[in-house]
Amino acid sequence: MHLFVVFLLGVTTLVRPIQPLDLYNAENARYADFPRRRAGHRLAAEECVFVLATPHSGSTALMDALNQIPNYLIRGENWAAHYNLFNAYQRMSSIPQSPGQSYIHWREHRQASFHTVKSLYEAQAYQRKLPFFHEFQVDRVLIATRAYYKVLFGHYGNGVVAGFKETRYVCGTAFGSNQCSEQFSAYLHFLRRTCIRTKVFLLSRTDNSVHANPDIFEPLTGGQKLLAERDLERTHQLYDDYVRNNPEHAFRVHMEGMFDHKRNATLARNILTFLQEDPFLPIQFTRMPPK
Repeated sequence: MHLFVVFLLGVTTLVRPIQPLDLYNAENARYADFPRRRAGHRLAAEECVFVLATPHSGSTALMDALNQIPNYLIRGENWAAHYNLFNAYQRMSSIPQSPGQSYIHWREHRQASFHTVKSLYEAQAYQRKLPFFHEFQVDRVLIATRAYYKVLFGHYGNGVVAGFKETRYVCGTAFGSNQCSEQFSAYLHFLRRTCIRTKVFLLSRTDNSVHANPDIFEPLTGGQKLLAERDLERTHQLYDDYVRNNPEHAFRVHMEGMFDHKRNATLARNILTFLQEDPFLPIQFTRMPPK
């Protein structure tokens, strides 16, 4: 019975004559409204915490400290795979604004029904080739991104704070040396929109010098080392500036503070307060072995 009904609906759609644009008729209003009002939240993880860090700065220790909070599950590194989502989001969001789509004002058809999109296509198909025809809108791409993230990381449901830590979101690695500031800002903006409520830790060593970061610089020589020095210095600046400008959702951590027994208890309380958790919950930065 169900298959028969679906078949009839399919036939009806195929033989239905193309009518003028029907953006707001009652028949498709509930479909057009679905992603904007419900799916955007229903398909997104409620709370997320991310740790972005420079290499060899104690990110695993910070991850473990966060995971000592009972309802937190911060995963390890994913080889910057989340950046692929960001890249896909940027590319797919740009499709409706590409030169090959200039003949359709997609901003006027943000909630268009299937029938409307088909009408737009038919209206242009006799006039020009349509190699870039695509109706994706930014909000729809964001919903898809949120759903993808929730299935992988946030599938335990509300009440569980999910996330990951990663050491590749630094200048010269995920972000190009010459465009690091722009790419960093764009990625952080995207990262915040991945979940309904997002908080970010930015972690590094206190000093960005070659002497203070031997694991980063020892394998490098000559021009590679000079470029890496500039990249690390720029990354530290971006971390500092971002937290200074966004204290409500970003927190700066220096590795030395985690392992200094005179300071790490205060750091732990400050982290818990930032996360709006019990500031006296016992968490340790040294629970895991160093190697």
